[in-house]
Order: sequence, then structure tokens, then C-alpha cells
Amino acid sequence: MSEVNKCVECGAYHGHSPRCSLMDEKCAKEMLAQYYDVWLEMEMKHRKYADGLYTRIKKAKTDAEFWKGKFVVVKNENNVLRKKVAKQNGA
Repeated sequence: MSEVNKCVECGAYHGHSPRCSLMDEKCAKEMLAQYYDVWLEMEMKHRKYADGLYTRIKKAKTDAEFWKGKFVVVKNENNVLRKKVAKQNGA
């Protein structure tokens, strides 16, 4: 990179550092737009990740309810069979 475009105070090659006293209004507006774009990109990435987690949690709850119901059915069938076997062995 050439030293021509480098700021003498903050050393930035494109624009200025946010704390540079040489920053003008135009540069500040450009940086604000860039910061907003980066923030929005990160926010959308985090939102997508959170939505994925919510979907996984919802599926896990549904699966837990399903298997809880299966467990109750199998437990009842097991008790019926155990009583039937006990009756046959005791008779």
C-alpha cells in the first residue's frame, strides 16, 4: 500500500479511525453506514442461529411427548402381561 492515502494522525489507509480528529462529516457518514451493515449482518446471523435452536428445542419437546406416550403404553401392556403370567403360574 502506498503512504499517500494514509492518514497522518490515526494511520488508517481508508477513511479515519473513529477517534481521529481529522475525520470529516462525509467520512463519518460512510463509516456509520459500514458499521450498520456489519451490525445488521451479525444480527441476522445470530437471529438465524437462534431460530435454528428454537426449532431444535421444539422438535425435542415433541419427541419427548411422543416417547413419554410410548412409555405409558408399553408400561400398561407390560403390567397386563405380568398379571396374565402370574395368574397362569399361580393357577
